[in-house]
Amino acid sequence: TVLAALEATRPDVVVSAAAYTAVDQAEDEKDLAFAVNATGAGKVAEAAARLGVPVIHLSTDYVFDGAKDGAYVETDATAPLGVYGASKLAGEEAVAAANPRHIILRTAWVYSPFGRNFVKTMLRLAADRDEIAVVADQWGNPTSALDIADAILHAAPKLIDDRNFAAFGVYHLAGEGDTNWS
Repeated sequence: TVLAALEATRPDVVVSAAAYTAVDQAEDEKDLAFAVNATGAGKVAEAAARLGVPVIHLSTDYVFDGAKDGAYVETDATAPLGVYGASKLAGEEAVAAANPRHIILRTAWVYSPFGRNFVKTMLRLAADRDEIAVVADQWGNPTSALDIADAILHAAPKLIDDRNFAAFGVYHLAGEGDTNWS
């Protein structure tokens, strides 16, 4: 059905943003997480390749184990700790195998004025409670979904207009400055 939908619309580039994102729940729904994040991502990239168009795929910092002292770079070895990260890494691999014209954007701690996210949850809880308990041992770079969209809008024309574009691969796209949840 993915190929039929893309054939009907004939896009110039495909942005693959669909994902199973319930990190903790993925431990109990491994098959579903892998079906969406790995198999689904691979099918989207495969369909784009069949149409001869590049794909921009969104991934996550959960492909790493968090043990590195400092920022991860694109060439660092991956080592996901849970099902969610493993399913997203499998998705990256499926996308890369299916479509050589791919950009994989690894992002982190996404927040937005739309949908569900950590920031909106904390604001809602703060309105109802005097105290909120969260873990403080996880560090990350909050990243605005609006910045991610802006980056995609800047990258897409380059992929479309430049048939000699050769910078396909994996990129990290995260907000500046790190923090923890406390």
